[in-house]
Amino acid sequence: MPISNTDLQELAKVSLDEYLRNLPVDQIAVERPFLKKLMEGRKSLLGAKQNVVENIRKEHGSNFSWAFGEETVKFNKRNTTEQASFPWRRAVDGLYIDYDRLFSNGIKVREGGARGFQLEYNERVQLINLLDEQLEVLREGFLNKLDLELHRDGS
Repeated sequence: MPISNTDLQELAKVSLDEYLRNLPVDQIAVERPFLKKLMEGRKSLLGAKQNVVENIRKEHGSNFSWAFGEETVKFNKRNTTEQASFPWRRAVDGLYIDYDRLFSNGIKVREGGARGFQLEYNERVQLINLLDEQLEVLREGFLNKLDLELHRDGS
């Protein structure tokens, strides 16, 4: 099957020209101060059946009062906490590189056992260039979408 015009144009951008810089100049990335602040205080989730439970202080339960002499002073038992449950979810993203894209970049896809084949130098360079860009946009795209979702409903 011949290569499509769209795939050929994209391939020409990433493999034929000598770049002044190997990394593209990012024209769309934005700062994410809210996500950055949340990530500073993150904690590891060790696992849970369905919910993450947080203890929340709902009041101080103060016994404050004015008294003089032998006035009776009443005290209450403080019940100051409540539990809030939040269902946990995973945020996922992924990348897909098909056989034709690898082949069009000069990378031969061969089947065999582990360490059965060595990449040639030019294949290694092409694969590293392709993966560097794909992994960078995977990370940036994931963080942008996560930041957007956090701003949408606050949960």
